[in-house]
Amino acid sequence: MTMVIMRLTMGLAGCKGNSIDGKWNVSGAEGMLPGSTATYEFNGGQATMSLNLKNPQIGEAIINISGPYTVEGEKLKLGAQKLTVDDSKLTPMAKMAMSSPQAQAAMTKGLSENNEYTVKFDSSDQVLLTGKKGTATLTRVK
Repeated sequence: MTMVIMRLTMGLAGCKGNSIDGKWNVSGAEGMLPGSTATYEFNGGQATMSLNLKNPQIGEAIINISGPYTVEGEKLKLGAQKLTVDDSKLTPMAKMAMSSPQAQAAMTKGLSENNEYTVKFDSSDQVLLTGKKGTATLTRVK
């Protein structure tokens, strides 16, 4: 489910004069745990996604993913280059699983395989982002 969120929400693109620069909240992404949040920040050709995963049984983890992006028309392509996980609030077992090289390799692989999206601006402050795994709504943070 973490992979679904990261794959789905790693970007958005501008069209018809709308700009993606700024910070965005993500909602409606498939597999997002109740109480979890995701945000994007776009600035100068670099995208950063922050995913705050919360689960009463395992604790909380913050995953940050960053890299360059390109936009052609309504198509967005992302290049996830850096992945960091803050697992300091996870249970010991969850921490071991989340921080393992295998888990991080799986997250990175998922991002590289699901890095193309179509975007539709509903307004200058709301975007629908559609990828292989579904559609998420991004709302500009003011």
